[in-house]
Amino acid sequence: MKQEIPIFNKDKAEEVWIKVRKLDANFSKDEANHRHTYEELIWVKSGTGTQLIDNQVYTVKPNTLYFIARGQVHNFQEGKDMEAYIIVFDPNFLKTYFPFRFAIISKKLKNFNVIPFASAAIEELDVVIHQMLNEFNKPKHTFGRNQNLIWFLMIFLTIIERNIHQFSPQNELLKPDYKFSVYQEFLQLIETNFKTQHRLIFYTQKLGVSARNLTNYTKIYAGKTAKQLILERIIAEAKRLLIFTPQSLKEIATNLGFEETSYFIRVFRIQVKTTPRQFRDNNQANGSVHK
Repeated sequence: MKQEIPIFNKDKAEEVWIKVRKLDANFSKDEANHRHTYEELIWVKSGTGTQLIDNQVYTVKPNTLYFIARGQVHNFQEGKDMEAYIIVFDPNFLKTYFPFRFAIISKKLKNFNVIPFASAAIEELDVVIHQMLNEFNKPKHTFGRNQNLIWFLMIFLTIIERNIHQFSPQNELLKPDYKFSVYQEFLQLIETNFKTQHRLIFYTQKLGVSARNLTNYTKIYAGKTAKQLILERIIAEAKRLLIFTPQSLKEIATNLGFEETSYFIRVFRIQVKTTPRQFRDNNQANGSVHK
């Protein structure tokens, strides 16, 4: 019987779902590798430790932010003498309040799991995280609590975006137009259907656009073709299942919508430049430590 990666879910009853907490100074968690249905930000102001994000184990450093996106496998394994804070949030309500701004920030964050900070931004983050924590600890019925948490979170994300932009400038001359809305809907369709729908025609029919136009839109906002985005999501899931579950190649292929295991192996080898079995053998020991 195949085993799935444990998933931590958010409380669906809460319309605005943001949680903030301070980590214990010292801990050693005996926690299974897992993934979330929400986004997680970990701001480490001081201390050391180790944490797993997908197939890499990172040595935790001070003045560094760690981003764990939905679907990524994670485990904060150890912390020593830490001052660190965790913010978890459901991005769906941010898409409602700030659809374009959140999409731009999210696009940049997904290129980074580890973001070091310079001294000027450290103070800014410190102020905002303490304001967020203070607001979060107020009774849930407190007037304006949810709205303040949303604004603090957007300020926090914007500071992160500005810090990223300093060492990785990107063209921001993008506008929230029809092309952008189609692109956003396409990403959501991929997330919902990538295990069963691999062909581009499924997505173009759902969106009511031609394959050529959809690819033009994805190149604007992601720098990649529509087919590439579908395939990248499939391969990302394949890698996680290979590393973190004992599922056979046949089970993984079936789980990801491939009728033939041999075809799954061929696609994987073309994209990753190694076979699924070799990838599993090289990475299943939780990956290499990144300092």
